Amino acid sequence: MTARPSAILAERYGHVVTVTPLDGGWCVASTLSELPLVFFSGAQAELSARRLARTFAEAGKDAHVIVRDRRNVQIGTVCYFAAEGEEMPARTSSGL
Repeated sequence: MTARPSAILAERYGHVVTVTPLDGGWCVASTLSELPLVFFSGAQAELSARRLARTFAEAGKDAHVIVRDRRNVQIGTVCYFAAEGEEMPARTSSGL
């Protein structure tokens, strides 16, 4: 089983989400969860990791995605920065 990303990475980069290989699949692990997500497809795993990181950023926390290949070699990273001071657009009701 793949371990959660380290606390050292979390201190440096904010929330860390990793995509790592498993036998027969891919694991998405986060510094905020004890339970990883498992996918058959690497593309699905990476998409899920990016969505999770984007959600963290929208909630005001920096997030960092680390992607590893089948050899467990880091092949990519993506940073999502916290949305500070941005106001959500006002929702208007049509009255219907």
